[in-house]
Amino acid sequence: MEKHFLTDIQKLSLGLIIFRRSDVQHNNWYCRIKVPKTSRYKTISLKTPDEREARKMAERHEVAIDIKIENQVPVFDKPFAEVALEYSALQKRKATIGDITMRRWKVV
Repeated sequence: MEKHFLTDIQKLSLGLIIFRRSDVQHNNWYCRIKVPKTSRYKTISLKTPDEREARKMAERHEVAIDIKIENQVPVFDKPFAEVALEYSALQKRKATIGDITMRRWKVV
């Protein structure tokens, strides 16, 4: 996300901000959380126009990310390309053992 799309930026703590976006029709808040020990950020829609509620939700999301890291749970979803490759590999295994035809795997 380009910085010029961010409006009403408020720093809540080191690595945590809430903001609104100028490129959308609604007035909802978003939060951006710096993921520790990486150079990445997690941006989350807070789905509320209320600033006080947005602040609370952002802090909860920050804690949730810390818990995920502590428990070695991925913070980011898999990209579609990775999911598609995994699905293709599964379908190929099914074709190899005869659950589906090789032609079906190629079509998929």
